[in-house]
Amino acid sequence: MAAGVRWGWVALSLVACGRVGFDAGDGGGAGDRDGDGIHDDDDRCPETADPDQHDEDGDGVGDACDGCPHVPDALGGDADGDGVGDACDPRPTEAGDAIALFWPMTGATLPPGWVGDTGSATVGGDRLTLAADGAAQVLATAASWTPPLTIVTRYRVEVLSGSNHTISIVDAVDLGPPTVAQKCGQSLAAGSLDNELGRVSGGTTVEAVGDPYPDGLMLAVPYVTTLAHDPDGARCVTTVVGGIASAPAMRQPAYGDAGALGLRVRGATVAFDYLVVIGQP
Repeated sequence: MAAGVRWGWVALSLVACGRVGFDAGDGGGAGDRDGDGIHDDDDRCPETADPDQHDEDGDGVGDACDGCPHVPDALGGDADGDGVGDACDPRPTEAGDAIALFWPMTGATLPPGWVGDTGSATVGGDRLTLAADGAAQVLATAASWTPPLTIVTRYRVEVLSGSNHTISIVDAVDLGPPTVAQKCGQSLAAGSLDNELGRVSGGTTVEAVGDPYPDGLMLAVPYVTTLAHDPDGARCVTTVVGGIASAPAMRQPAYGDAGALGLRVRGATVAFDYLVVIGQP
């Protein structure tokens, strides 16, 4: 995958219709170093143009210049100096990582280069909602994403339908047909909830590893799922925000290599707050 294609996503993904509104300041000029119309005294990123002033994690630093836009880190520590803050850097003492994609689910449509299942994927109210009795997904297909990658999403389950439910990050997606992907997230079937790392083919899980999740699947509770995909393997963890983390589901080698990535649900309505991808250019 060409670096220019992959890392061009950063600029596209950070353009957001903000949750936080500010006065337009002096419209540029003196006191507005980045020329975005926000006076430096009020600007969340005084040296990076960000007219929407969006601040996903509420730490006072705008997404456009935040080394961890999804994790509060107002002090902004970055021990290895690679631009990814220590609070979210998968390798905090080893330089070379970068935020390849940050999508804070703002606006009213999918970003350029994303595709979603018609009628099942909607963007609005600062969230992406995926709703499906069967399966629904959104995918970033404009580039082939290559490990090492750390992919993180936060979400809340709003409605469950049917008897089998999954909420997953997917990567290494081959659009086929059939569509084949690696999945990481929660899977509830036959009354058992697992944090699961698996392989999906044509919408069906054909292989998986995982462990029971101790608290069960709860509605309206924020979860964070993290998929760490390295060239030699993959690791999947799901955590209740402020609560218990699952045992990691791991596999060597991973289920697949490069490909598209995105989010997938089955038998549920799920509201996602953000998706972030940290990788190496």
